[in-house]
Amino acid sequence: MLNRKKKGPKDVLEKIRSSILELRHSEMPESLGRYMKRELAGTLSHDVTHSSRILYQVRRTERGCRVTLLRVCNHKNVYGKD
Repeated sequence: MLNRKKKGPKDVLEKIRSSILELRHSEMPESLGRYMKRELAGTLSHDVTHSSRILYQVRRTERGCRVTLLRVCNHKNVYGKD
């Protein structure tokens, strides 16, 4: 049996911080998330934890790309269900 430690708020915040830095420094931030559908079309969702997501958009220009963080939220706030 695996002994899994429940993540506390500090652990989740560190994971969010780490994920944001990963998005910031990635040459292909699109590859770190998955594209959303319907009313969130054009937005990407990056899984931070089982229940936490970062919603972001990527805009490419001739000078590189710009990642816009839209929000950090839980699964229910993104999809409207648990």
